[in-house]
Amino acid sequence: FVYAGSMQYVLVNLLTSGASLITTTLTTLMVNARHLFYGISMIDRYKGAGRKKPYLMFALTDETYSLVCSEESVKGVEDRYKYYFFLSLFNQSYWITGSLIGSVLGSLIPFSTEGIDFVLTALFVTIFVEQWLSVKDHRWASHIRKREFPDSGYDMHNGRAAGSEEQSGQRKGERRK
Repeated sequence: FVYAGSMQYVLVNLLTSGASLITTTLTTLMVNARHLFYGISMIDRYKGAGRKKPYLMFALTDETYSLVCSEESVKGVEDRYKYYFFLSLFNQSYWITGSLIGSVLGSLIPFSTEGIDFVLTALFVTIFVEQWLSVKDHRWASHIRKREFPDSGYDMHNGRAAGSEEQSGQRKGERRK
């Protein structure tokens, strides 16, 4: 089993195309590099997890990470590490069970995979939107944008490109009629 969703899709192509072990290893590292950052960001959160910590770090998926990062998910929970452990365990169990069922049904039922490549994009958009909606103050995004891309000319507070008034025939300070 490969416990890395996006890598399962990539691995099928790598194996069927006869990719070398080095290519497969490097591709796996690149595709799953975000998990290094997931793990690093959880060091403080999992500090008191004791013997559960190695498994909690291993079992971080995009979905688990999203739930663990949400402070809403642990409100009213007596033992947060026990909650994190079972959340991770259930997510991994669901993934493995779903993979097994999908493998069996996929071999029995003819199915066109056309358009399925959009599934991961939809998943990441859904996770992003849920995180975005859970935070009231989005000013941090604007500050990061200005710091990282100062010459981009995009004004995040006004939601338009700098100079768009002039381009539309409107001068600064003038209101549209």
